[in-house]
Amino acid sequence: MVIERRFGESADQLRAGAADLVRLKIDVLFVGGAGLAKILQLETKTIPIVVAAAGGDLVAAGLVDSVARPGGNITGLQSFSYDLVPKRLELLKALVPNLSKVAFLQEDVTLSAVPELRAGYDQQATTAARILGIELHTFIVHRAGEFAAAFRGMVKSRDQGVLVMSTPFTFVHRREIVDLAAEQRIAAVYEFHLFVEQGGLMSME
Repeated sequence: MVIERRFGESADQLRAGAADLVRLKIDVLFVGGAGLAKILQLETKTIPIVVAAAGGDLVAAGLVDSVARPGGNITGLQSFSYDLVPKRLELLKALVPNLSKVAFLQEDVTLSAVPELRAGYDQQATTAARILGIELHTFIVHRAGEFAAAFRGMVKSRDQGVLVMSTPFTFVHRREIVDLAAEQRIAAVYEFHLFVEQGGLMSME
């Protein structure tokens, strides 16, 4: 078995990597998220694409016809991680006294091809924040190197906590995110325990 790997720190680099893999006539394409699956699907409608952990609704994003009968060339595991966004905000409110302002850290690298998935996170977070009486500020990172600026923006907005969107891109940069949250003294809640293993405050997993 021969395994070919491609990486990217921007949407353009990811698209170039996807095109390269398709040119190599790979037998099966394996990705860690719905956004990456969409980028690959834009390059091929025939090579099977297996998604390890789609963090949103594949049907709503137009990647599959239905969960029971995906159709097309995408299959894999789907988990509705954005359904837990309200609970993560509740954890922050329980942890931080008088919590009133929270940042929502997102990215537009692996999700650039599926804005519908980010919209799902936005809807859940906005609704939950309104119910909890929290002012929510969204920060979107478009490439590696923008995380520090995002956290400076959180400090300027006087955010007491940050909700970190879980995607392949934020996972790769989890150590930087964890360090910046500690440096700026902003309470952060993550989805996966691997962020906590890097020094993160808490996770839902």
